[in-house]
Amino acid sequence: MKKLLLGAAVSAALFGTVANAVVAPVITTDPAVALPFYANNTPAITAAGNTTAVAYLAGSSALKPVIEASLNDNSVNSVCVSGTVIKYQDAATSGSDQAAYFCKLNAANPAVKAYQAANGNVANLLLYKRDNGGSLVGVSGVIKAAKVEFLNLTTTNVTPVTVGTATANGCVVASSAGAVTPGKFYKTYSCAYAPNTASPAINVNQAPTFGVADASTNLFTAVSENAPHGTAVFSLTGITVTPGTAQTFGIAATTSLRNALQEAQFGHGSACIGDETAACMPSLTKAQLAEIFAGHTSVSVNGVSLADAGASKIADWTQLKVGSSNLYDYATTKPASSAVHICGRTIGSGTKTVVGAVLLGNACKTATTAGVVQTETLATAVTPLAENNIMARNYDWRSVSEAGQLDFAAGVPESSSRATVHAMGSSGDLVECLDELNSGDQTKLAAGNFAPKTFYGADAASAQRWAIGYISLDRNAEAGIPGTAGTKGYRIIKINGVEPTLQNVANGSYPLWAEAIYLNKTANGLVTEIINSFTKPTVLGDVNKAKSVYTWGTSGNMAVPNATKLANLDGTVNPISAPINPLSYSIFPGTGTSATDDCRNPLLYTNTNSAPGAKLGLSLVATPVN
Repeated sequence: MKKLLLGAAVSAALFGTVANAVVAPVITTDPAVALPFYANNTPAITAAGNTTAVAYLAGSSALKPVIEASLNDNSVNSVCVSGTVIKYQDAATSGSDQAAYFCKLNAANPAVKAYQAANGNVANLLLYKRDNGGSLVGVSGVIKAAKVEFLNLTTTNVTPVTVGTATANGCVVASSAGAVTPGKFYKTYSCAYAPNTASPAINVNQAPTFGVADASTNLFTAVSENAPHGTAVFSLTGITVTPGTAQTFGIAATTSLRNALQEAQFGHGSACIGDETAACMPSLTKAQLAEIFAGHTSVSVNGVSLADAGASKIADWTQLKVGSSNLYDYATTKPASSAVHICGRTIGSGTKTVVGAVLLGNACKTATTAGVVQTETLATAVTPLAENNIMARNYDWRSVSEAGQLDFAAGVPESSSRATVHAMGSSGDLVECLDELNSGDQTKLAAGNFAPKTFYGADAASAQRWAIGYISLDRNAEAGIPGTAGTKGYRIIKINGVEPTLQNVANGSYPLWAEAIYLNKTANGLVTEIINSFTKPTVLGDVNKAKSVYTWGTSGNMAVPNATKLANLDGTVNPISAPINPLSYSIFPGTGTSATDDCRNPLLYTNTNSAPGAKLGLSLVATPVN
């Protein structure tokens, strides 16, 4: 990360050549947080006496809650002074695609203090975070030094933005804590933003300082469709990879589909229909989910054409049988159409990559060589290199452009021979897809990043669909906090009869999880400490408490075990106080070729700091009956 010093030289580098006739921009300081701002409410990173370190982070949208909680961490070793963090977000998606964070650096943190002493006593931090495009943007951005779009937080952004009744040029206040409150954002601004494909484009193009991915880099290959076709296999030469967190993912069904599954599994009239407890969660097996999410190539057997290329052979919910009936016909309440819809993610999504690897073995069955360019066409989609276990391809609706996608066509009517697949650019976009298909709300279906409009019906009753997807489990306000109904139209279901709690991950019974990684190319004390702050068990516990306590149990994130983060010897997990996973996709000591590889089977991680003779255990029964 480059330190941005004060003065005309920096201003020229950021905003263009400084001429004698140019008037310096007006700068004001908010006395509550002692941070400087330009007239358009963007950070005044060149203000005299306030040097600001600037870093660009791209990748995983699933880990945003962890990143935000770390920045707001109210501990002596936090990176930012808690309560001083200003959040910026793109107005169109309320931060689902783009965000940034401006704060006072915490000099009480020894690592931060050392960085300040070596770098001109830099006082503030401006951290950009791009979610759009998912994990691959973080991987390729760092390894290839590829420039991507971030928020434009410079004086050049003067496009009017309105939130409620407030309007401002550039960025407008969306919310405010009213005072410095430890653990909370001081203010949140919504800002004008538009990608390079728009006219005018409102962004800055910058190579990420560091990246974050939901899974190890070996999973992001072209033949697995986790990277665009024509992408060379990534080499980690010169790249520092740091283990992130053990993330739990869940299978999300529209609430109406969840209720139908409950009715099928517990019977007509059962009290479990609509119930939010673990005992009443419906379940699909890993094999059933693989059949739903698998993509495939179009082939002909004995002259009979199989399903269209790209999506599951499960094209209709009537194909899931309930005795002599089927899921759709058995249901008391159902949409007008029985067509299967998949709310998935775009190429490069770490969430999609993890789900493909766990359910299908995607990207884990093909030998790869760093630097080799992998290409396919639809005509040669079955080759010695090709994966026959790819995730369902994006045929229908997408929220971002995908270079190298083979088979996309916008607005294709529902097919009778394959599932309708929606590829969304972030976790927030995927939630939008599920929520709107559940409701059929015509106003919502005509706007936002999921906007098929009237493709599936001209009113709410005809536009509703049963849909299924996958998502990280740090969004409990949407899917149900104990005592509170979920705010969005989707719910989480079990896999193989097991709910996705952290304890079930740790005992090996719940399969859908992976270890995230952080990548950077240039050694930097502040970036290292920022990454370290994102992986603290106490921070992860705070995030779990706020975001992952569901009606059916506690899920979310755990620290990856190492020589200083020791799992409980009895195999149990403390999900709120200090969640540390006893299992790992890395092998002791967790560096070099022993580092995280999400194609491995996760096993107990043994370290030399265990008590002499102690053996790490798996929890068979957390609470014995007697």
